[in-house]
Amino acid sequence: MSLPGFSKEHEAKYGVTNTITIPPMSEWRFEVPHKNIVKVKVTKGIGEIFGTELAIGYEYQFLGVKYGLFVPPQQVENLEEVVTADGDEIEGCTVEFTLIENTDHSSYSSESIQFIEYISDDTESMKQYLSLHFMLESLREQAKFQLMLNRVQPQLGPRVLILGNDNLGKTTLAKILSGYAWKGGNVPILVNLDPQEGVFSMPTSLTAVGVSDRFDLESCGGYGTTTTSNVTLHNPKQPLVKNFGFFLVDENPDLYKLQTEKLSLAVLSRLKEDEECRYGGIIVDTPSSLKKNLDLLDTIVSDFEINVIVVLDNERVLVDLKRKFQHKLRALTIVKVPKSGGILDADSDGRSKRLQQQQMVREYFNGNFKLSLSPFKTEIVINDYVFFKVLEKVEDFNQFLPSTDSFAGDDDDEAGGDKADDKLKDSHEDKYYSLIELPTESDLENCVVAVTHLPLAGYTIKALLKASVLGYIHISKVDDDKGRAKVLLPFPGNLQKNVLIVTKLSYTE
Repeated sequence: MSLPGFSKEHEAKYGVTNTITIPPMSEWRFEVPHKNIVKVKVTKGIGEIFGTELAIGYEYQFLGVKYGLFVPPQQVENLEEVVTADGDEIEGCTVEFTLIENTDHSSYSSESIQFIEYISDDTESMKQYLSLHFMLESLREQAKFQLMLNRVQPQLGPRVLILGNDNLGKTTLAKILSGYAWKGGNVPILVNLDPQEGVFSMPTSLTAVGVSDRFDLESCGGYGTTTTSNVTLHNPKQPLVKNFGFFLVDENPDLYKLQTEKLSLAVLSRLKEDEECRYGGIIVDTPSSLKKNLDLLDTIVSDFEINVIVVLDNERVLVDLKRKFQHKLRALTIVKVPKSGGILDADSDGRSKRLQQQQMVREYFNGNFKLSLSPFKTEIVINDYVFFKVLEKVEDFNQFLPSTDSFAGDDDDEAGGDKADDKLKDSHEDKYYSLIELPTESDLENCVVAVTHLPLAGYTIKALLKASVLGYIHISKVDDDKGRAKVLLPFPGNLQKNVLIVTKLSYTE
């Protein structure tokens, strides 16, 4: 028995190759637990995942994913090629898939999730996403036309912010809009403000990257890899990474706000200086908690000069936003679109998310089945480095002091400044990071540590707050008696003498 809008599920057995045909404007949806691997090959037609078209004849491998392979409407010159004698359309996308066991990691064997796959013609959300893409394309064309009229002050492409609850498909929509924009010849800047996701970086970070190539769907998260210790199969990505260090915004909203402000300055500067990115615009993916904090949302909208807000499947949020931004509605478009049709309920204990985050760490250092990396294990003398930790909101003891008291240094150690510096003048800089004066096993072991661009010589807290992340290391073992630590680097060589920040992301090899 099959439900309306869904085809009959195919029973997949290990090692058996299954062949299915997906009609146009339909979607093949599949969920693969980490304990399994599904091999997928498109043999005929056009199929895409998150706006990224799958190559015909290439065998993709997926694990730990919830994907939907969408078949877009197809145009043909000869109608007889797509209609049978009974008048039924036969064009579409033919896919072969094979389910196998993931033997690499036995820890995944306890997963309760099973492999699921089905074909659905309930793709109304994709139709609206396509319409949204065409609306954004019209804004890009307007910006290009405006350049011919005024080269002194060129107009920017659309700056889009996606808002919604958990498990509605915000990240999916961000990928789709980015993928379609790239296929249209643009280079949009994808901004990730959700610290639980790792977009060309580790979880707990905030990132921005120009989408100059198709996404690597086989990598964990479906984005791709960066240049760490080996070559990449796609155009190498050089993301701008800001350290937040937590998984949830509420753990330190002040640090989150500061880092998003710093990130926005760099993103807007890139837009205005790089013509290739200028018309592509910005696509901002956000955490679900942002819809509840309208003041923080207002700051982000202003910082990134957002002119399109996309609300996923929530009429109440749409009304609240129109009321909040009624003074900006002439320059700000707020639209509502349905949630992605293939979204499945998340597990209540968050195990799937944690497994994905662990897989991201593993891929960062070791690569995956098609791109093996060569991480470098070495030992460091702990006292040769300076470690900071991120402070949770409850650890900000200075909040109990009178507002006029400040124990932060007020001398400006760096030339220049930016608008975020003004907000530091009347705040306590030490509410963001805390120096670990005597790092021990309990502080460092099994932690993922951010390596900043800031050299140890003459560093200040203010300079640390401005610094971006150069990369990450993993500390696997700490010997307190010897004062040494075993670390894993993504590249061979010595660890640079830069300031290090211990994040809340832990990993056990």
